[in-house]
Amino acid sequence: TYIADPPVGYSKENVIKWHNGKLVRTTAITSKFAEVYSPWCKVYDSTSSSYVWVMPSVLMAAKFVAVDKAYGSWYAPAGETNGILSSVLDVENKYKREDRDALYVDYNRINPIIEYSNGNIMVYGEKTCQRKNTVLTKIHTVRMVIELKRKLQASLRGFIFQPNIQGSLSKIQSTISAIMEKYKSGGGLDSYTVVCDSSNNTTETMQQDIVNVDVACVPN
Repeated sequence: TYIADPPVGYSKENVIKWHNGKLVRTTAITSKFAEVYSPWCKVYDSTSSSYVWVMPSVLMAAKFVAVDKAYGSWYAPAGETNGILSSVLDVENKYKREDRDALYVDYNRINPIIEYSNGNIMVYGEKTCQRKNTVLTKIHTVRMVIELKRKLQASLRGFIFQPNIQGSLSKIQSTISAIMEKYKSGGGLDSYTVVCDSSNNTTETMQQDIVNVDVACVPN
């Protein structure tokens, strides 16, 4: 996924216009692979020994990695548990509740970075820029699916040029199922199915050195 940063100095209203393609941009950001956070944040730069304002992507890229490492890609990088930005000293705009709602509800998909009542600065949203409300509106779901696809693809490389026989199909199904089970037991998936047998691999396809693997899952 990628993080699209609004220009520095934008008010709440201008960030909304910008991400909807009505200010500077001529098209709205609508991809499920994109995220928008606001506002910019102040951090201490040890290299220059000074305080600087940085775009949200600088912080969120590191936050994604930290949450993945500590919990898993299926955990939301937001809220009091996983969304605290401890290195941030100040935020460019201090959003009130009604501001957060305006950024985040209806067809707006801007994830607010807020200063909470206890002084903590945290991410208080986790929507992708997909405008249709599905499971792919959630950042953690999209990132988990991307990671899962990469792992499944990597696991199948070892079967290239192996004998295209029924025994190989069983091994493939077991390999894929083991990966899916880790995500299910970890809390990322509610359920899954893996099919790699004679029902989707006919004699004709096997003679052409084609192996079909059907994988379906229901994210939590």
